[in-house]
Amino acid sequence: MSDLAGGLLVLLGTAIFIGVIFLVVKKRNTDTTQSIQLLATEKGWRYEKVEDRLSSGYRLHGRDWTYEAIKTASSTTSAPGSSEISTVSRWFTNQVFFDHGILLIGPKQPNIELGMIGEVLKQTMLRLMIGKEADDALGIEEALIGRMALRERYMVWTNQEEKAREVLTVEAENALILYPGKIPPVVKFNFSGLEVKVISQKLEKPEEIAGLIAIGEAFLE
Repeated sequence: MSDLAGGLLVLLGTAIFIGVIFLVVKKRNTDTTQSIQLLATEKGWRYEKVEDRLSSGYRLHGRDWTYEAIKTASSTTSAPGSSEISTVSRWFTNQVFFDHGILLIGPKQPNIELGMIGEVLKQTMLRLMIGKEADDALGIEEALIGRMALRERYMVWTNQEEKAREVLTVEAENALILYPGKIPPVVKFNFSGLEVKVISQKLEKPEEIAGLIAIGEAFLE
């Protein structure tokens, strides 16, 4: 067999391999979309597809709330035509508020006793969970509220502990404890409203999506 024929066979084999991968990924994405649409139908939620130049994904709309799973590309200045991809899966509503303070619930972190380094790491974690409103969370401290089953998986932070105890109902605790995902979500409740999200994750399993939405709905009850 000539070198040319051998090269053509390699190219053909590579093309077939890439084609098979493309079809597998496409079918997987189609199956995922259909399972989410079925979940929305069963729960009585409205499904909205999101597709534009820089964003793709979907939104689910319930009564007084929205859940969105959006992948966004943002241009960078490092090189022409380059972009960064960010993914967010979050539930949010502005129908309820945590006035004059903040309640933050997030994945339990290991106890770090490193002096100032430990404090820096704690503040970094809080800023990651709170986002751009971190500077407004004055006086926020860890609060040992909730059942042991909750505290085994989550940490609770607030600057209004008495109010936090009121809004963290048994229903909300149960929804948090029963969330089926491996990494617990973050709950942020402040003057802007209520948000439940997973950081740097894309939820695809219907049970995880339903579990995250159940957490948000529990705080609305």
